[in-house]
Amino acid sequence: MTRTLAAALAAIALLAPAAPAQQEASTTPAVGPLDALDGVAAAIVERVAPSVVLIEVERPARAPRRLTAREVAGLGLGPNYDPRYFTRPDAPVTGVVIGPGLVATSQWNLEGDGALTVITPDGARLPAKRLGRDENLDVALVGVEGAGLPAPLPLAPENPAVGRFLLLVGRTPQNGPMVTLGMVSGLGRHRGDAFAHSARTNYQNAGGALVDIEGRLVGVSVRHTDRSRQGQSSGVGFGAPALAVQVQVPGLAKGDVVPRRKTPFLGIQGTQEVIEGGGCLVGGVLDGTAAKAAGLRAGDVIKIFNNVELRDFLHLREEIEKLSVGSEIVITVKRGDEELDFKVKLGARAEEE
Repeated sequence: MTRTLAAALAAIALLAPAAPAQQEASTTPAVGPLDALDGVAAAIVERVAPSVVLIEVERPARAPRRLTAREVAGLGLGPNYDPRYFTRPDAPVTGVVIGPGLVATSQWNLEGDGALTVITPDGARLPAKRLGRDENLDVALVGVEGAGLPAPLPLAPENPAVGRFLLLVGRTPQNGPMVTLGMVSGLGRHRGDAFAHSARTNYQNAGGALVDIEGRLVGVSVRHTDRSRQGQSSGVGFGAPALAVQVQVPGLAKGDVVPRRKTPFLGIQGTQEVIEGGGCLVGGVLDGTAAKAAGLRAGDVIKIFNNVELRDFLHLREEIEKLSVGSEIVITVKRGDEELDFKVKLGARAEEE
């Protein structure tokens, strides 16, 4: 059964230790919801943490960087900030055991080709190697030969649902549990390959286990990067659904690489101008794109896109993301006093970082 945050708190209340029938309020405080939450979270972490490991990645040495005067003064980065501000620390990263001899993590954690070592919660150091990766889910698989790897976590039987209570369990550089709490805040992100959550993420717990109140794996923490526009620990995290990852495990274990799907692209510059009666005002048309080939012009108002009446530019983006590169559609445009139909074959967006 899907657990919303309210349901999770109700479950926590049931799991909380009962207060004595008779107690003096002045000497023995009652157990409140936050105390109960701490107690239940600790119990979940105790079950989950043995299956969360560190991955030591051999990386090139970097020159140290001095803080700028603005950073020292706490004035922010400024317009000419040093991009090394966002560079991850020289420390191991987090992964989660997903099968016998297999550890899943964010593919960004394994960037480069340096040697890998998996460090278990009891401190055992196990030689490891890169296996396959799914560039859509942003998940990479690490293989560990021989014994010593902890057992995998049980999977949640259903996909995430908005409002579901979550814990993100990672590991500190000192190999202790790192835990943040949150909830599922959005579905279908990154073209359906990720869900959004509110558990705080950082360079250390990216790749960790997103688990429910039963301690079951709901997802793998992914899409943390040193190129984040929101900055470090922005409070917006993403997870690759565990059930989707599990489907890919057999192929990834063999070394398969699932390339990132190309993103469909129309090729217009939209505006946020509100159009009476709805629609999207075309601010410009990019050369060499589907919109240019079809004959769209700046000043056109796109009223209907693929049989859907548009509200605004954001609505157009949502509809484009539902399609694939090469999709052939009809767009209805208001141009002056005319209403025109254009047949469009969607192109591909240039590869993003």
